[in-house]
Amino acid sequence: MSRAEINAIFGPKVDRKDGIDLLERLQNHRHRGTLDQKLPYPEALVDKGLTYLRAKHPLDEDAAIVARIDREADAEFRLPQTQIDQSPHAVSQFEKLRRENRERREEEAEKSKKETESRKSLAEEIPKVGRRVTVRDGTALVQLRPEPEWVRRYRDKAQMKELPEISTLARLLPSGLVTVAVITLAVLLAQNYQQPSRKARLWPDLPPAAATVMTIIGINIAVFVLWRLPPFWKFLNRNFLVVPAYPQSMSMLAACFSHQSFAHLLSNIIPLWLIGTRLHDDIGRGPFLALYFSSAVIAAYIPMVVYVMRHFFGTSTLGASGVVTALLGTSCVLHEGQTITLPFLPPAWTKGIDTALLLFFFILLEVISLRKWGIAPPKLLNTGRPHVDNMGHLSGYFAGIGAGALIRSTDPKWKNAERKHFFTKDFGKG
Repeated sequence: MSRAEINAIFGPKVDRKDGIDLLERLQNHRHRGTLDQKLPYPEALVDKGLTYLRAKHPLDEDAAIVARIDREADAEFRLPQTQIDQSPHAVSQFEKLRRENRERREEEAEKSKKETESRKSLAEEIPKVGRRVTVRDGTALVQLRPEPEWVRRYRDKAQMKELPEISTLARLLPSGLVTVAVITLAVLLAQNYQQPSRKARLWPDLPPAAATVMTIIGINIAVFVLWRLPPFWKFLNRNFLVVPAYPQSMSMLAACFSHQSFAHLLSNIIPLWLIGTRLHDDIGRGPFLALYFSSAVIAAYIPMVVYVMRHFFGTSTLGASGVVTALLGTSCVLHEGQTITLPFLPPAWTKGIDTALLLFFFILLEVISLRKWGIAPPKLLNTGRPHVDNMGHLSGYFAGIGAGALIRSTDPKWKNAERKHFFTKDFGKG
């Protein structure tokens, strides 16, 4: 069968070889009457395969099951007698197996009932305090305290009930227009921003770089706090989360201020402070904000395009990681050839590591991670989704490299700076 035929049966994410293998297994089980056996494929794909085979290749599956039962009974119909005074009528092997299976199911049901009652009794003994308690039940963690009704109500309101019927163009065009608009306004901001006087500043005693980056970090922390408040979930899902299933155009910009976990927030605000304050001093507030906002929409829009084109509608993206990689890329371009220094490492540890090598290493790690992310053709059983937006990180790196090259070609402060590496050697000449 061709790939187009497999895609018509199972969908575009199914590999041709896996689809053919699944159809062959199903047809074999239909003939042998063994459709009750578990297959190493998702139930949804098994149902699609059976629907296709039953329509194209009709077969009396009930008769095949009866024939299978007869074969099993004929193979070993009677058990040998172990005592002379035993009844001359031996025991049916088939009936014996049925009885054993029934007893095993009853034992499992009784065990499950006891475990459920044990968990309930343990939950009733736990003091009614704010903390959540979990106990290990075999291989799974069992939540003893149920989610409060009012929290569940807000969660239901915030979640999408069904996938909306939207064309690919309708999903991508509005967000694309917002992305272009933000980049255009960012360029105008970089060209026309005027540093306010000391009297006009909100915190005149604070360095401009610190004031700018601390304000951005404060916005990120504020949105993180809102994610802890269920009444805001619907608003945040709509405006601070990039969801390919139902994209909201303004989320292209707002998502860069959004973090749902403290670890994610911390992993972004620390490099934002370390890299952002120095870059702010290098290029000024106007270009810095322009880079922040333009790289945010680029790092959000490009991954969303890939998600939509590959029909990954069960995922979402958020966070300032793409902005951080853009700031790092711009800093490495502006300071190319210089040795890396980190405040928490001895200088001898980073001696000989220049900015170009560091940038190349980070980009290489992101490229290697793209297969996990899902750029490579997914296998039939690969139903996972990425936890790290490597495509967003790469988009940020290249946006930052482009911004750095543009600054070095147009800003007199950087135009005559020493250039040692390929990515800005001939930029802007001709």
